[in-house]
Amino acid sequence: SWNVPGDELRYTGTEIYTPRTIQVRAGGSTSLTGCDGLPFNVSGFADQVPDFTLYTTEMAQFRRLQMSVEATCDTTLLVNTNDAVWHFDTTSGEGATPLLDLTGDNAIEGRIDIWVGTVTGETCDAALEVLTWLR
Repeated sequence: SWNVPGDELRYTGTEIYTPRTIQVRAGGSTSLTGCDGLPFNVSGFADQVPDFTLYTTEMAQFRRLQMSVEATCDTTLLVNTNDAVWHFDTTSGEGATPLLDLTGDNAIEGRIDIWVGTVTGETCDAALEVLTWLR
């Protein structure tokens, strides 16, 4: 649920033009399959509340916000953007890791909730990387 925020992160677009890496414990006990309101392709396990709630500001000069995960296990990335749209990935990044490219001013500025989950329900150490790109 996005109703309860995760650990708070606050960045301007300029601050994340240089990639930021945040350590996280990936996984959780909640199965994402069949959760109300999520896209049809969502699977894996995560915590009920977001791992992070990212607040972005000063994003007007940037065209996209990119998030990826590096981990010692098979991870997932679930994001609810400021425009209330869900995004999910497991294998679009290098080495079949999760990668999301978020676009649209209403999506990339404001509150963004982030869950770093795992495919099988195990937990492992992971690193979430957040960065942006100029228009």
